[in-house]
Amino acid sequence: MPIDEWHSAEKRKSANPSQWKRNVIKKSIATGKGYLNYKGREIGERKTGPDCCCKKYKCFVQINEEDRKLILENFNKLEETYVQTVYLGGLIKTENVEKERSKTGTGKKRSCSHKYYIKLGNRNIQICRNGFASIHGISKKRVDNVAKEYRDPTVTTPAQSNRGKHQNRPNRIPSEWVSKVDSHIRSFPRRESHYGKNKSSRYYLSPELNIKRMYELYLKKHELGLEASAKPIVSFDFYYRYFKQNFKYSFGSPRSDTCKKCDMLSNKLKDKTLDNDETQQIQIEKSLHQAKADTFFVDLKEKSQLALNNEECEVLTFDYQQNMPLPKIPTVSVTTGTPVFDCFPIMRNAQAQLSVLPQKPLYDHALLLKKAKYNDVMQLVKNYVPPNKLYFYSALKSEAVGPTDDISSEDDDDQAEVNL
Repeated sequence: MPIDEWHSAEKRKSANPSQWKRNVIKKSIATGKGYLNYKGREIGERKTGPDCCCKKYKCFVQINEEDRKLILENFNKLEETYVQTVYLGGLIKTENVEKERSKTGTGKKRSCSHKYYIKLGNRNIQICRNGFASIHGISKKRVDNVAKEYRDPTVTTPAQSNRGKHQNRPNRIPSEWVSKVDSHIRSFPRRESHYGKNKSSRYYLSPELNIKRMYELYLKKHELGLEASAKPIVSFDFYYRYFKQNFKYSFGSPRSDTCKKCDMLSNKLKDKTLDNDETQQIQIEKSLHQAKADTFFVDLKEKSQLALNNEECEVLTFDYQQNMPLPKIPTVSVTTGTPVFDCFPIMRNAQAQLSVLPQKPLYDHALLLKKAKYNDVMQLVKNYVPPNKLYFYSALKSEAVGPTDDISSEDDDDQAEVNL
């Protein structure tokens, strides 16, 4: 089934639960702020209720208007319903019924009675139930519910609310389908970064993949039997979120600076038609090739350390970085009719003075450089390598230009070069 029917191609924003409607309403109720309910009706902020007109306790006389405002402000600052319930429960005292009056009928007798207090400084002022509800700006029903939590004298804190904690989840993805999604994502080949210097826990999938393509492959493998009009059991949104939350995977980019011989030998090893002898021969050739490269870097490290300790020794290293056309568009110069290139040669100059060191040859043939790179190197090294060092210049070859043949063969100091 086409994914576009179920998922927009636009990039999804990160979830912000604090802005969800139900959470906004929940927090507004706890803090006493005004809000729009689910029906779109405006609900005002929490205010002190009407005077209870209590003749026994004279609640609104004992507690003046300034104190009532302060009590309501402190109550709203608690911001959580459970914390407010604990606060209200601490102001309610539960006692046994002192005197039972005879009543006619089948009415249920009270098992206990409650006394309500307001704390001002060091004073506990007893008030009636209606005044207790009015001063805190809550309903009498909520006061009764809090009092029920403290019927048992041994109870010190109310039970946690069970709202929203049921297991009736009709839209939950079954565990067996979640397992299929997990195994499908893990089935894709992964690799570590080719360019990173330090080890990382992040892995990279093929640059030809993306999450949308992976989801399409999942549907073909696990949900191919569904009818065309049926909605997939696992939506793209769930697949996307599961991928992001449970896997530290990214999609790699094509490698651009790998060794051609290593790539060629690696591709040959993937051929399943090879016999054991051919496979072993290719592996030996690959190991020998990599050993030569390791020998070069070990020797370069030793020479670099020597250059740091010896003022008369100089080691130059060049990074044959690709010449990048600027801007990155297939255009040519208006005046010359040739592409515009900005070259990025990278050279390390360890010391001010020069002492050319012999370097053991690692290859039995000269490495071909692109013409632009060849010209860059020749322009840079002419200030460091004397023209009579033919061993160095003969090792440089261009794809368009052969070995340098305009250098005089006289005074040739054999086996002299600069570390590259």
